[in-house]
Amino acid sequence: MKLSGWIIIGVLSLLLIFFAYRLISDALWNRKLNDFQRRQRLHVFKRPFLYWLKRGSGLVISASLGAVLIGSGLFFLPIIEEPFTYLNAQAVGSEEAFLELLQLEEVTYGDGWFNAFPIGDMLRLEDAMSGAPEADNRDFIDTNVQVEGVMEADIIKTDGYTIYYASRYQNKVRVVDILSDGKLNIRVDIDLGDLYTDSLYLTETQLIIIGYVYEYFYITPFEDDFSFFRGYASYTGAVQVYDRDTLELTYELKTNTNFYEHRLIGDALYLISNKYITKNDLVPTYVETKNNYVDEFALSYDDIYYFDSIPAQYMTVVAVIDLVDYTMNSEAFLGYVNHIYASENAIYTTSIVYRHSEQGGWLNWGYTNAYTHIVKYKIDSENKTFRYAANGQVKGYVGDQYWMDEYNDYFRVVTTETTWHNSVQQKDNRLFILEENPSEQVFTEVGSILSGIGKPLEDIKSVRFNKNIVNIVTFRTIDPLYTIDLSDPGNPVILPDPIEEPGYNTYMHVWNEDYYLIGLGVDEQNQVKLSAYDTSENNPNTGLPLETFNFPRIGDFGATVYSYSEALYNPKALMVDVEKGIFAFPVNSHRYVFDPVDGYYRSQYTSQYYVFFIDFNAEQVISDPIIITHREQTYYSGIDRGVYVSGNNFTMIYTLSFSEVVAYNLLTNEVDQVYPFEGMDEYNPYIR
Repeated sequence: MKLSGWIIIGVLSLLLIFFAYRLISDALWNRKLNDFQRRQRLHVFKRPFLYWLKRGSGLVISASLGAVLIGSGLFFLPIIEEPFTYLNAQAVGSEEAFLELLQLEEVTYGDGWFNAFPIGDMLRLEDAMSGAPEADNRDFIDTNVQVEGVMEADIIKTDGYTIYYASRYQNKVRVVDILSDGKLNIRVDIDLGDLYTDSLYLTETQLIIIGYVYEYFYITPFEDDFSFFRGYASYTGAVQVYDRDTLELTYELKTNTNFYEHRLIGDALYLISNKYITKNDLVPTYVETKNNYVDEFALSYDDIYYFDSIPAQYMTVVAVIDLVDYTMNSEAFLGYVNHIYASENAIYTTSIVYRHSEQGGWLNWGYTNAYTHIVKYKIDSENKTFRYAANGQVKGYVGDQYWMDEYNDYFRVVTTETTWHNSVQQKDNRLFILEENPSEQVFTEVGSILSGIGKPLEDIKSVRFNKNIVNIVTFRTIDPLYTIDLSDPGNPVILPDPIEEPGYNTYMHVWNEDYYLIGLGVDEQNQVKLSAYDTSENNPNTGLPLETFNFPRIGDFGATVYSYSEALYNPKALMVDVEKGIFAFPVNSHRYVFDPVDGYYRSQYTSQYYVFFIDFNAEQVISDPIIITHREQTYYSGIDRGVYVSGNNFTMIYTLSFSEVVAYNLLTNEVDQVYPFEGMDEYNPYIR
């Protein structure tokens, strides 16, 4: 119980004793008086009920008040459960223990070893916009994310009323208002100073900017050698939160770790960072600014953990910021993070570790195998906290976040590995289905496929999970698209008749929950392509895609055109809405153009935005595209993103590059207006 609780309960107890004493004393004296009156044959006066009620009222009130206060628990300290024990992750505990751990020259596995190098070597708002009519409801397409309910950051965010654009190469965020008729008002630029923007999040009231501040420093490679200095440029990860109404900075966090990934889940921002460890920079440090108060602190060694057999020259730092009251908590685990997968209930991180079998000797690197170390953190969305839950390893390495998935309490992961045995190359593509064992805090394997995914020497190019199935594209000279049935986790099955076509997909999007897919990739000439698939047994084109759109390779006057798209490696560059049937992305191309003034050929860059309408019930599944073009530049000036917004009187697609915004009217099928950004006509991003 708190001290204040003890004082109040003590006072109530004294009152209770006092009133009880008075009541008992009165009862005893009245009993003696009655006995005396009977002996003297006097009339016995009987006390009325109200007399005793009055005498006992103080006792009743004191007792009732004490019972209520004690029962409510108002003055009690919260019940603290037994601390959660990390069975497989051990706390570092102190700087001395940390330094001793980092100096280990070998990390033992059991059947092999890994050489660990010591330090020193090598929203949608109804009235979001000020003055927006209450009845002006907006519809918009949000960022393309992997898991519904788990928001991913991007360089452009909108709520249908305002577009926030973190233009590349510039330390600013552009704020553009969408008026009631679909016209734009370029309102203001948020000058970020020395903060380089990476991506944005948007909540109902906040604009969250994730970025970096460059810092340069020098260290000596050897402890006592001051004759030679080695220079380093380091990132300082930074988070800035702005009030959307006033555009004033309300919170800032800076840290000496490098943000690798992050997710916005509800009102909590989860940050996953990599930190390279040096003797002069051992632990994560933070500088928080809120309410004009600056607080600097470092992560305690008791909050840094390590796993046996995991190299210790890096650490993964997990932090969560409560965006309501701006409280933050953090933990770190030794090891590097390569990829993450996040659901509303958990975050999984992966890192690559290597085991070397002594069978072939160290010089025969063909006996070195890659393993993926997986760590699971459980999320408490209500309290905006996390904790380590389990870890484990599978053979091979993970390509990107889409190679992982969580469904029905199972974690499914696809891996690939290239090895050499006696100078012969071998590729192994595998699927693992894992389940958390909470009592031991490890993953146990439920099912797997260790062979048969892909033809010999084929790499995995893309993976997409969809509840009880997973589609996997492999490639060497042809693109097989495999469908694997996961309905029995203990016995996953590769379905027959994989779909094959020239080229391969780097990304696949589920078009319904059963079997339709849209694949984005490149063809056999390395040009961008878009394909539609029916992965069911009822596919009318058995073993083939339903339809493929190939981007042209030959341009004007027979010139060769080379096309590429950011969406090939970054799915957030896609604008996708299955209900609206929209699949859109930027395509940049370049060709050589003869300049008669200078007398030589120069590169001419063209940036276009392709908008496709997808309908699997139509005769032509992939429509002819709407093509939105930005001005040609003599240097790269690509379209970064497209934004779909529909209001009462308009339906527009706004395409943004750092030099301009082009508004395309989907009702009239023509460009409505071009909005150049001030000072961008002669701006060269490569000259600062």
